[in-house]
Amino acid sequence: MNRKTTIEAALDKGEPLVIFTVGDSMEPLLRNRETLVAIQKVNGSLAIGQLPLYKRPYSGEYVLHRIVWVTRDAYYTRGDNRFGMEKVPKEWVLGIVKEISRDGKTIQVTDFRYKLYVFFRLAFYPVRLGWHKFQKRILKR
Repeated sequence: MNRKTTIEAALDKGEPLVIFTVGDSMEPLLRNRETLVAIQKVNGSLAIGQLPLYKRPYSGEYVLHRIVWVTRDAYYTRGDNRFGMEKVPKEWVLGIVKEISRDGKTIQVTDFRYKLYVFFRLAFYPVRLGWHKFQKRILKR
């Protein structure tokens, strides 16, 4: 029997879910145990730049990573503070971040400043990757 977690049950009912983020993979935007995100059930297809909540079936781990590429059957995601991509079949996706709260401020994902942040985060990925590889090579010596 496949039992649903509280997270999955709430999203299935259409209830918005507000949770603290855990981990550093989405820094600097989402800080470990300091940032609240409001998540809603997914209606329709997602797009590059969005933050889906998905569950890895092999570990049961919940993940919030940014979509960086979309295919017919899957999303490719990456943490803002990471360099590798993960293929996420669309059926793994449970919800989508609609609002972010941190330091007493709330950011809607429809806000122009948030969209600008996402644009620059995605556009400058090659620069960040190059810098990361350069630092690894220099520090290796």
